[in-house]
Amino acid sequence: MTLPHLVENHESALQSAEVCFAEGRFSEAESFAQQVLQMEPDNSQALCVLGNALRLMGRVADAIPCLTRLSALEPLNHEVHAALGESFMQTGDLAQAQKLLANAVLVEPDNQHYKTLFLQCLYWVEYNAYDFAAKEAMAVCLMDTGLQHKTMARAWLSMLLHDPSMKTLSALLTCETVHDFEQAFSVGAMAEALNDDFLTNGLKRTIIPHLPFERLFVRLRRSVLLEASPDEKQSLLPFLCGLATQCFFNEYVFDVSGEEQEKVEMLKGMKQLNLADMVLLGCYLPLYQWEGASAAREHAQDSGDADIAELVRVQIDEPFEEEALKKTLESFGVIEDEVSKAVQEQYEENPYPRWAAIAPVGISDDREAKTRGLSVLVAGCGTGHDTAITAKAFPGSDIVGVDLSSSSLAYALRKTQELAVSNIAFKQGDILKLAQMGKDFDFITCGGVLHHMDDPKAGLAVLKDVLKPDGVMRLELYSKIARRNIAACQERIKEEGYEATPEGIRAFRGVLAALPDDDPMKALTIFTDFYSLSECRDMLFHVQEHRFNCLEIKTVLDELDLDLLQFGSKEPGAKAQYQQMFPDDVAAVNLDNWHSLEENNPDLFRQMYALLVCKKGQFRPGETPEWLQGVRLI
Repeated sequence: MTLPHLVENHESALQSAEVCFAEGRFSEAESFAQQVLQMEPDNSQALCVLGNALRLMGRVADAIPCLTRLSALEPLNHEVHAALGESFMQTGDLAQAQKLLANAVLVEPDNQHYKTLFLQCLYWVEYNAYDFAAKEAMAVCLMDTGLQHKTMARAWLSMLLHDPSMKTLSALLTCETVHDFEQAFSVGAMAEALNDDFLTNGLKRTIIPHLPFERLFVRLRRSVLLEASPDEKQSLLPFLCGLATQCFFNEYVFDVSGEEQEKVEMLKGMKQLNLADMVLLGCYLPLYQWEGASAAREHAQDSGDADIAELVRVQIDEPFEEEALKKTLESFGVIEDEVSKAVQEQYEENPYPRWAAIAPVGISDDREAKTRGLSVLVAGCGTGHDTAITAKAFPGSDIVGVDLSSSSLAYALRKTQELAVSNIAFKQGDILKLAQMGKDFDFITCGGVLHHMDDPKAGLAVLKDVLKPDGVMRLELYSKIARRNIAACQERIKEEGYEATPEGIRAFRGVLAALPDDDPMKALTIFTDFYSLSECRDMLFHVQEHRFNCLEIKTVLDELDLDLLQFGSKEPGAKAQYQQMFPDDVAAVNLDNWHSLEENNPDLFRQMYALLVCKKGQFRPGETPEWLQGVRLI
């Protein structure tokens, strides 16, 4: 690369900086912008080019002072504030990040990008005091059904805990026994708090990832079912609709007493129920399994109640639609591998994960042209969440989503049709039989799948065989170090004979919940996966699981003649930490270095290793094909 020449006129240098930035020549844009700032330190345009060029080159820590200066010069430029908030998030300064991003959401509540960044930040945030601006920003996000809200669950719960308007609710968390709870709980005193939009929308959009709050809602459900009068049940309809949606999405992971089960069986045996009892039934089992489901549809329409209509859509209409879609699925090959059959059975029973929406991808306008004619494979696409994101990132391409489970694929097909994503074809089959499709791919993404195969290396070899010579693969694999407590739990489950049934999973969850806080296994209750039936089964009861460390990944890549282009973790600040320790490895792909870093930070890869690879000699570390540029993959 030829270094930019010095330009005496700052206007010429600024024009050159902007042209280089627009063309993706970020190093040159940085040099020209620096020249401008030497002549005019407060030039906003140069600061903007420099800050964004540094961010796009991965030098986020260097970009922060630049963007901070720019935000001071342009206090009403909320795009700059959001970029600065995202930068703070990437470096791990979550306090600054959430504040900036919450304000951006409140100023522009219709801006999907700001809301998406805020929700991403909230994954790592728990509030220890009430924050009015943060609550209002969360409320804006909860009203938007086009967002993926799962990431905000802990932040939402911690805000409920400190919200002055929720004192009566949070006080119930301190009740040690059911008797104490029954003495403290009153429908009349609690109705306003329970029907609050912030609470009910949170129940509909997230899954409760917190043992004390789970216990609270288990008790609330029991009390209303067994003790509330018809009028009291009716007065709690907004809350009950939220709770029924919560229970449906966590797949009824909550414990049920024998007394409750008797009452539920009585309700289930009735072909017609009033609205409140119908919603209560939906708090204990999916309404599509109830004989009165068809009549419930008409009842909901007659009521004109939006909460009831939404519950019927989620618990009746959509499951029926998925059953019909199963009959339309195409397949390839025959699933013969015994491990593949066992994995297929697991995901037929528990499609994973359930999801409501995808985050806006924020892809540039030229992505359709750049990706036109490309062939993309999502290997092990599950319920289609990552496939839908991939389709948005590769709008001009033909995408194939492959999975073992027809239940997962039917869910995926329904959701992508709902989102009007049209460039995906879903096919049922085993990754081991991909050659029978007779198709090669420019890009393959395979997240969280290979480690559930009998021989992950053999599975990766099959993917390599259907990758075009200049193609690229994105992979995600479990970390042996990060999953040390999970592995110990899995061994205990086998030793003590807990079965991968709803009853067995609930029973073992109870064992973990009762452990003292200093027991290493108790730490598993902080994972969101612990709080739904399918995700808990996937985490602790999976029929097959392999785990790796960085050195083992290095060996597998070498043996299969694959080059590592990118490597990383979703943990905030991980890459910045790596770059601080190993500044000479600009591409951050030295797996010996990553292994050393992980040994000193054992939770660094709780969300799996993420890596981008290609066939030997096609690209250099850090380099990607033009059609991948502008897409954040790691």
